[in-house]
Parts: sequence; structure tokens; C-alpha cells
Amino acid sequence: ARLHSALGEALVQVAQGVVTDNALIAFRAAAARDPNDARARYFLALRKDQTGDRDGAMDDWIALLNSAPADAPWAPQVRALVERVAAERGVDISGRITGSAATGSPGS
Repeated sequence: ARLHSALGEALVQVAQGVVTDNALIAFRAAAARDPNDARARYFLALRKDQTGDRDGAMDDWIALLNSAPADAPWAPQVRALVERVAAERGVDISGRITGSAATGSPGS
């Protein structure tokens, strides 16, 4: 799963942040092998956002945060993204982020 999600991320970087069809294939392969692969889940949500399913993307990003281990090194960046996007779009996310993700600090 990690190889597929790494490939997908490289393809997104080459495409300047766009989750292309080829990257989508890689992320779906990663998710099929490991449904908890955080990188695949993040970019699959980004694809939803880029193709107009903004609510679905937000739901997926929040679910990713809520399932994150307390020490997930990527969680603060995803939380910042969720907060920024929610603020830009006027979306109320209060009470939707739980556990350690709610405070933004490990073990809280």
C-alpha cells in the first residue's frame, strides 16, 4: 500500500497538486491493500475536492483526522488544511473533530 500511495503522491507533485487519473489509480490500489493508509485517504479526499465533491472531501478529511493515531506526524498539517478550507468556505466544523485531533496535540 505504501508504494502505491508514494507513487500517487509523486504523480500529484509532478502535476502541481492535481490528483490525476493515474494518481487516482495508485491511491485506490493503496486503499484496496490498506484501507487505513493515511496518504491514500488524504489524496482520495483531495480528488473529491478537486472534482467538486467539497462536502465529501471535508467529511473524509475529518474522518482521517478522527482516526489518526495520537502521534501521527501528518495530523497537524491535515488539521490546518481542514480549518483553513472550512474557514474559506464558511463551513462549521465545530464538534466534528474529536480525540487527540481536536486539540491538535498528541495524547490529548
